[in-house]
Amino acid sequence: MIVIILLFLLIIFLVPLFSKKKEPTKKYKTSAEILGKIGENKIAQILSSLPKEYKVFNDIYLSNNGMTTQIDHIVISIYGIFVIETKNYKGQIYGNDNSEHWTENFYGKTYKFYNPIKQNHSHIKVLQKLLRIPFDTLISVVVFSNNATLECDNLENIIYSFELKEFIKGYKKPIFNVDDVKKISDKLLQYNIDSEDIKEVHIKNVQQKVFQKEVLISKKICPKCGGKLVERKGRYGNFLGCSNYPKCKFTSK
Repeated sequence: MIVIILLFLLIIFLVPLFSKKKEPTKKYKTSAEILGKIGENKIAQILSSLPKEYKVFNDIYLSNNGMTTQIDHIVISIYGIFVIETKNYKGQIYGNDNSEHWTENFYGKTYKFYNPIKQNHSHIKVLQKLLRIPFDTLISVVVFSNNATLECDNLENIIYSFELKEFIKGYKKPIFNVDDVKKISDKLLQYNIDSEDIKEVHIKNVQQKVFQKEVLISKKICPKCGGKLVERKGRYGNFLGCSNYPKCKFTSK
C-alpha cells in the first residue's frame, strides 16, 4: 500500500516536469553583429562625455517610403548635426570615395564591407529629408576602432575612435540656436522607431538589397544607374566600372 502511494506521488510530481513547454531557443547574433554592437557601445560611451549642449542619440531606426534606415549615432548641436557610422574592425583598411566596397586585411585574410562613406551618405539623405534641414548642416563621420590601420589616402572625416570627441568639438561656428537644437531633437525622436520587429524588418531589407545588387553585378549591370559594367585596370588591379563614367562612378571588384 505504501509503495502504491509513493508511486502515485512520484507520478504527480514528474508529469508536470515532462509536460512543460520547451522555451524557444534564443537566437544569438552573428560574430560580426556582436563586434559591431561592442563598437557602437564604445562610441556611445565616448559621446556621453560630451558637454550637455550636445544631444546624443544612439542606435536610431527611421522609416522612409517603406524602407528602414539604421544610424549608429547622431549628435545634434548648435555647430551642426554629426551623423556617425561606427566600424569595429581590426587590421589594415583599404578604400576610397568611389569604390563600392572597402577591404579589411587581418593577418593576411581579406574581408569586404560596403563603402562606409556611401553608407553614411545615404543615412544623411534620409535625415535631411525627414528633418527638412539644409544638407550642409549634416556632417558625416566614419569612426574606426583604434585597433585598425587606415590606408585610405587621407580621406576626410574618416577617423579613429580616440579622435572622435576632439573632432566634434573642433566645430566652433554656430549654425543653429538652442531652440533649433531642441526642435530638431524632438522631431528625430518622433521619427525614431524603437521596436524589435522594425529591427528584424531592417535586417531583412538590407539582406534583400545586397542580394539584388549582387545579382545585377553578376550580370554586369550597374546597380546605381542601370548602365553596362566594363572591366578596367587600376593601381590596385582589375575592377568593374560603369560605362557611364564620369556621370556614374560606380565600381566593383
